[in-house]
Amino acid sequence: MQDILTRYEAAFGQAIILPKVKISYSSNVLEAIKIVITTIMGVRVVLGIGKYLCLPSMVGRDHTVMFSYIKDYV
Repeated sequence: MQDILTRYEAAFGQAIILPKVKISYSSNVLEAIKIVITTIMGVRVVLGIGKYLCLPSMVGRDHTVMFSYIKDYV
């Protein structure tokens, strides 16, 4: 994973600051794997709720309900 992020930084010229990175895991990921990845990468675990660029960070199957506020806003 670190190699992929290093290549991304080189290709796009954007630095990834790992202490600021947030990660959410699928419920299918074993707790031991979550701990290893989180510890090695030095990132924070979040539940996947919240917004990024004013959009929900996690979208479920029902997109209509999730994005209905955009229609209401416009």
